[in-house]
Parts: sequence; C-alpha cells; structure tokens
Amino acid sequence: MLLNEFLLELKILFKKKNYLYVKKSFLKKNLSNKIAIITGANSGIGFQTAKQLYKQGATVVFACRDLRKAKIAIKNITKNKDERIDLIHLDLESLDSVKQFTDIFRKKYDYLDILINNAGIVGVKKSYTKNGFELQFGVNYIGHFFLTNLLISKLKQSSDARIINLTSIMHDVWHNPPHSSMIGQIFFDDINFEYREFNTYEAYSQSKLALFLFTKHLAKLYQNTNIKTFVVNPGWVRTNSARYQIPFGLYKIFLWFMSATSPWIGSQPILYCILEDKTKIISGDYYSAINIKYKHSDGQLGGWPMTSPSNAANDPVIAEKLWKLSERLVEQSIADNQGA
Repeated sequence: MLLNEFLLELKILFKKKNYLYVKKSFLKKNLSNKIAIITGANSGIGFQTAKQLYKQGATVVFACRDLRKAKIAIKNITKNKDERIDLIHLDLESLDSVKQFTDIFRKKYDYLDILINNAGIVGVKKSYTKNGFELQFGVNYIGHFFLTNLLISKLKQSSDARIINLTSIMHDVWHNPPHSSMIGQIFFDDINFEYREFNTYEAYSQSKLALFLFTKHLAKLYQNTNIKTFVVNPGWVRTNSARYQIPFGLYKIFLWFMSATSPWIGSQPILYCILEDKTKIISGDYYSAINIKYKHSDGQLGGWPMTSPSNAANDPVIAEKLWKLSERLVEQSIADNQGA
C-alpha cells in the first residue's frame, strides 16, 4: 500500500492540497444521546473521529483488539472515568470475537446511531484469519460485514442511523511494479488466494472494493428505512495500518517525509457523513477527503460526494453476488467451528 497509494496520489502530494473540511458549525452540533461504535478507535483516523464525537456529546464505544493501547487512547481523550466512553474487545480476525462483541453491546445498549467500520490492515504476507479467510479480506471486509449485520437490529432502533465504511483509492486501481496499474476486482473463483499467486496489494485492493460494494448493497437493502450507509476514502494518511510492511518507527518517518496527511484530515469525510442533515445526504454515496480528479468520462472532481471510476464498484450485480457469497462464507465458517 505504501508504494501503491503514493504513486496513485503523488500528483496531489506535492501540489496545493485541496483538503475538504466539514463546516465549523457541524463541529458544534450537539450529539448527546447519540451512540457510536468505531472499530480501531485507539489510533489514527478512528481515534480522531472518536475524540470529536465525544467532544460533541456522543457516547463512543471503542471496538479494539489491543485493550492496552485502547485504554491509553481513552486517557488521551479524558483523564476521568466517563460512561460516555466504553471499551469492548473486538478482534476482526475472529468471527467468534465479533459475535461476542455484539452480544455484549446488545446487553448494554438499546440502540445504535453510528457505526464506523474503520479498522484495517495492509501489506501483510500471505496468511489467514482464524476462520480461514485471507487476512486482509477477513479483517477489512468479512469481519465488518458480519459485525454490521449483527448490529442491524440496534441500528433500526435509531431514528437516524449511519454506517460508514472506509475504502481506499486502491479499490479502483493498484500499482504492480514494474508493470502498469491493475484494475481492482473481486476474485469470486478464489476469494482467499488459495490457488492464484498472492500479491498483497491485489488482496488489499479486493478487500477495499468489497467494502465499497458492501456499502452499495446495504444502501439498496435499507433504502426505505432509517439507516443510511456511506463509503469514504480518507486519502493518504499517517496511520499504522501498514505496520506489517515497515517497522512502525520508520513507517511514521516515511509518512512524514512523503507528505502524508494527518488523521484529522482523513476523518473529515467521516464526520461529514455523520453530521450532515439526513435530508441532504444520500445513502450509498462515496466521499473522499482530498479533491482528487479521477480520469473518468464526466471529469467530475473528487469530493462530497463523487462517483468512483471503477466499473465494478458501481455494478449492482457484482454487489449482490458478493453479498450472497459473504453470507455463505460466514455461515459455513460458523458451522465449521461449531462442528469442530
């Protein structure tokens, strides 16, 4: 992802950056009585979003794998114990952990207003989750797919529920040195790279395209309900998502040197999708933190919202096919675990 995202966004890194910010008035909205879940809230974009939502009065549930790091992050928001910040363990590598998380949440809370599927990894070697999914596909997509579906009943209890899924510019294209850019796609015949040659960038691209398609199909399924869903590209951001590729200390230096943006900037489209009036925002739309000009027919600038240049990302047939496959994969994995 380091090389891929850098090459794909290079044209904006060393030019005047057209960052998009939410209106200052949005950041003063009262979010009292709102309940939000953020996966990976202990760092980066997730932390910045959690901090802002808490500041505006929301109850924020940190859904994190590393409880120690999450507790440190929470202390950086408030030194005092506050019932508006909760921490529940969540390991997206494990469907059992996802189920345990939702069981705990359902017992503690009557409803859910905001679900931010933020956690993600990139650049891993060929490896698999506890349920046998390619690691990036399992953590970035399948874990969030299962989590979201288990929380739908709580989202329905909100008068204005929002689901935000984080994608990447690489859902569309990814760079394959020394070859030219490759088109992102879903490998329905080998979703877990069991037979085809493994390329970590290709696998990451697939996981982020899957999140895009997931968003589109969710919007279709719940178009006549109180639930709206959005897909967001936070841009080239200084986070620890690529910690598997470079030692984290060196990774942070690399990101600063390459002019990566701050997590605060990356959080802007997420905050917009949460804070904009529900009558002015359309479920299923795509938002980008940086005003990128993609090469597609209408020449539309990236922003708030935009159209992905990916044909696959905008194909409802592919979206439905992926949804049905995901259901089967999750059901089979649960059945296999119960039979073990």
